[in-house]
Amino acid sequence: MTHPPYEVLVAPNRSRQKWSASLVDTTRPTTPDLERIIDKEWEIQTQRAEAEQRPLFNGRLFALHDWVEESGHVHLKLHSTNYKDFVGTNLFHGDLWGSVPPESFANPVGTSALVRTSDGLLWLGRRGDQVSFHAGHVHTFGGILEEEDLGPSGGVDLAAAMIRELQEELGIDEPKIEELIPLGMVRDRQIHQPELLFEAIVTITTAELKQLWQRAESRDEHEELVPLEDRADAVQQFLEAVSPIAPVAVAILDFHEARRLPRGTD
Repeated sequence: MTHPPYEVLVAPNRSRQKWSASLVDTTRPTTPDLERIIDKEWEIQTQRAEAEQRPLFNGRLFALHDWVEESGHVHLKLHSTNYKDFVGTNLFHGDLWGSVPPESFANPVGTSALVRTSDGLLWLGRRGDQVSFHAGHVHTFGGILEEEDLGPSGGVDLAAAMIRELQEELGIDEPKIEELIPLGMVRDRQIHQPELLFEAIVTITTAELKQLWQRAESRDEHEELVPLEDRADAVQQFLEAVSPIAPVAVAILDFHEARRLPRGTD
């Protein structure tokens, strides 16, 4: 049996789970050899960004340290990391996974959404040519937990982080989001980044979505919007036909379908 391109960390659940996150005081263990790899990769990617005239900066991110599942509540324990370490480990040196301890990777937590419009279509996007990774792939909408997602009490607001990304990439603000459903959490087998998966049910139509996307702040992250019908057979046909597709996009469609099935269904 072929393994999916992702590892399940928190499985999909048909009941509504509560998700929360807080910071713990720990740091990423490292070695001089790994730091040399990170420094060299950052230099390469900085030069590439300058040549392509796109921004690249070393912002603060939040990494997955551990998590606890109990009585319908998933709590993430996070610690600080940064974009430079992400570039030099997960993003461009995923092949080191196994020879380097997993906790020595940056492992920033990603947020991903599958959007469902009011006319019953599911939406993904095809990544543009200017993104750092997975250019040209069908992908989710989302980003990475970062400093602006940190609340005054020290918690990280996961839902607010996802809503922020939907606003930036698609122009969808919070009042247009009818429901934001946490689906689960996976780890991409290619770059080994942990990813929170959400389904965003919005009150807008396809036409309205396209209009908002054209005016969105980060509109160029996706070169096109990719629709599919919200039916089990249509999702399966889409997964068999579309290429290339990012592992996280496969995961989010699989998790969406897992929630559709009645309990006890194989």
